[in-house]
Amino acid sequence: TNPKVDCEDHHLKRQLAFVMKCMADFKRRNKTWVLLTDVDEYVTFNNINEDDPNLQMDEAPDGIPTLSDWKFQKNSVGGGIVKGTANGELVSFGVKSQDVQYGNVIKDSSGNKYFLRDDFAFRDLTVMPQAPGVPTLKQSHIRDGKLYANIYNDRYDGHNDGEEVEIETNWREPDTPAKGSTVIDGGHLVKDTRGRTYYVEREIALLPPQLNTRWAIEARRRLPSVGNDATIQDVLEDVFRDGHAREALGSCLAMPRVLFGPREDEVGPKDASPEGFANSDFVTLRYHWHAKREDLETNKFQKTIVDVSRLPTNILNSQARNIHVPLNYYCRVTPPRYSASLLRVNHYLDSFEAFSYRADARSFKRSKQHYDEKSTGTAVSIDDAIKPWLRNFVSSVGSEKAVILLAGAGDFVSLE
Repeated sequence: TNPKVDCEDHHLKRQLAFVMKCMADFKRRNKTWVLLTDVDEYVTFNNINEDDPNLQMDEAPDGIPTLSDWKFQKNSVGGGIVKGTANGELVSFGVKSQDVQYGNVIKDSSGNKYFLRDDFAFRDLTVMPQAPGVPTLKQSHIRDGKLYANIYNDRYDGHNDGEEVEIETNWREPDTPAKGSTVIDGGHLVKDTRGRTYYVEREIALLPPQLNTRWAIEARRRLPSVGNDATIQDVLEDVFRDGHAREALGSCLAMPRVLFGPREDEVGPKDASPEGFANSDFVTLRYHWHAKREDLETNKFQKTIVDVSRLPTNILNSQARNIHVPLNYYCRVTPPRYSASLLRVNHYLDSFEAFSYRADARSFKRSKQHYDEKSTGTAVSIDDAIKPWLRNFVSSVGSEKAVILLAGAGDFVSLE
């Protein structure tokens, strides 16, 4: 065993247990939304920006074939290989960009265009309630890149009902932040490499439907700006008055993250701090350069805010799935598309002093080399939308109280 790895594993297990205990406690106290973020992360309104990623489409434009069950394999020189099925045939082609996202149109090296289907959303819309006379796969999951399931009514190979089988197929679920086995959404047909059809039973029936892209964009246009007295709670209450939004967003709202790096320079507002405060004491005012939006490799996986009032109590009596997708069935595994998200999480790398400050089980990962690696790609664009918060906060609570509440911000007290 590796003591460092063992210590980190123990830390993560405690974290997952605490997340569930925390939500259970808030539910007992009749609370609603519980925010599951770290101390270096700040939730804000996801207002529309000029550097937003392309808006994903719900279906292919006229004349452009749909690429389904696709996978993207990156290479080391900024491109990669896209593989999938178009018009019933397997296709594979190279691309020069690594900006490959579902809901977008992409070109191969010959100029041919393909629409990258969101397979999860498509299967949500085409869920079949029962098997149409073909073998049924239950408890389906992917392990080490292979599809496993318990088979019933096997008319192909005569396996006994409930027997575990391995199905060779080109169909795969999208990559997820979870490690190990991946549970399959279900409710649809899948073919093996020999063209034989199986029905994957829908066992995750509680997942909310996908949010309509056009609705999400209109909702983003109505979002308030930071500093106008509206709160996250206000926005959620307003959005959830729409019955469709309440159902589609569900009780576990995933939020994309944007990583802000350590670059500092004299751009943006210089008077964000009221009298008596300094920009340098607050990461949200000090840093404004960030990574490319929807760059999952740099920004990493989503964080969530969960309405515990809508969850059954027994759901919270187990260990969280992981910190990014805490609940099975209620939280979607696939990362949310940035352009269809109402909230986002600004994640601040901060200075190396701050990055290496905490003395916990993961301290061995906070080297200067690791810090420099994480900061790569975090100076793509500038966003100062969050900066009015401090001036508004001081105006709301008064200068005297604000000084007391924010005392010590930006200081690093010895932990020894």
